[in-house]
Amino acid sequence: MEKLQERAVRYVVCNYQSPYKELPEKACVSKLFVDQLRTAMCEVFKVVNDIGPDYLKKYFTIKDSFYVTRATMPLVLPKFRSATYGKRNCGYEGTLFWNNLENYFKFNKFVKEFRYQTLRWDGSVF
Repeated sequence: MEKLQERAVRYVVCNYQSPYKELPEKACVSKLFVDQLRTAMCEVFKVVNDIGPDYLKKYFTIKDSFYVTRATMPLVLPKFRSATYGKRNCGYEGTLFWNNLENYFKFNKFVKEFRYQTLRWDGSVF
């Protein structure tokens, strides 16, 4: 899918020599990977704030810590046995992305505010 988007953006911008990392900015579109991360982060945000669906709540648990840490609302990273069904699982990847997300995204109280802040995010952490 990403390759198809690359071809379409190159056609719209009429630039076949520049590296692909520069092209989405010129065409005012975001990469497909970043859009998928935004959607996943919105779902994790809903689960952490108890407004998400019940079937996703079993995948994410907030880590109880007795110490004051820099990370706000860290999630417990589940163990996995295989890369196919464990490391690429939504519970593992969602937790990993959430724990690496910057804190000012996590302090929002509403989903609309969270989505608005992630619109300006370019996926630079991952």
